[in-house]
Amino acid sequence: MTSTVIIPCHCLTHDPTCRRAGRPMSLRDWQLCSGNCPAALPCSKEKSEQYRALWDGLPIPHAEPTPAIRRPPCVHLGAFTGERRLCAACKGKVQVNIMTCAVFGTCTVGKKIDGIACCAAPCPRYEKPAK
Repeated sequence: MTSTVIIPCHCLTHDPTCRRAGRPMSLRDWQLCSGNCPAALPCSKEKSEQYRALWDGLPIPHAEPTPAIRRPPCVHLGAFTGERRLCAACKGKVQVNIMTCAVFGTCTVGKKIDGIACCAAPCPRYEKPAK
């Protein structure tokens, strides 16, 4: 029986341009990838390995239950604009990254912000990448 090698996190610090998770990596994605989670949102070494395996399309070690599979990023999704906006619907002061979008100009990946398209809304113009 062969064991699966799970590659460690690629980024030493949080970097939104890292796309290991199939989309620009949020701060929480990086925390889960690296295992550097704050005490308020802890994560174990095993949980970090499970996320990295999921993102890399590998068998998930010790997974019970299987995490939800996210759809691939839209072909229209572009780079991080450098702008962040406050999420009014989120608890606390959550800043949402604003991304470029070939269809709408700008968008957010997972949180709806007034006046900006959102990939998770669901977006009516979503197109999965060609294989």
